[in-house]
Amino acid sequence: MLNPREIMIVCKGEDKTSSIEDYKFDEERGNHLITFSNGRQYEYSKTNAAVLTPQPYASKGKYIFYRGAPVIDFERILLFANDSHSFLYVVKKNGKDFSAPESKFTVSESADLSPEGQKIFDYLRTIAGRTKPTMSNPHETGNGSSFLAKVYAKLDFIHPESALAAYLKPESNKQDRSAAGRDHFPFSF
Repeated sequence: MLNPREIMIVCKGEDKTSSIEDYKFDEERGNHLITFSNGRQYEYSKTNAAVLTPQPYASKGKYIFYRGAPVIDFERILLFANDSHSFLYVVKKNGKDFSAPESKFTVSESADLSPEGQKIFDYLRTIAGRTKPTMSNPHETGNGSSFLAKVYAKLDFIHPESALAAYLKPESNKQDRSAAGRDHFPFSF
């Protein structure tokens, strides 16, 4: 069995590493000989198969989204690429690693806050930390801090296109006065 963290075999544009038992490159014919887990062996031309090795992928300080959903609890991300193919392999802490074409992922950095925006965020975090849970509060965490305080304590990423990012960037919230007097109809009137 191949180690998918050390090698990736792409056949006709798909990562087939997990279903491959062995592979060889036939120098004489210029083809890949691939043996699948079911025992069948197939021959692929250079254009239909590629053997890729991992390259470092800089994910520090960035947030990775797969098909729009955040990729959480990962140890590292590996890039398997050549001139024709580009795949990311996500090594998860729970062992449920997966790979997909790089085009299925989006990479985002946290919203860049101005000093004024950072002050507003710190103020919100302070308020959340000072809310006291009560016995009648269903959002009490059991350790003396409120649910909201725990959320703010863990919040280290603000999506640049989120409502929170817009709120924390007061300079971008200035209203366009030229459009203030116009009527806006949400339907076609």
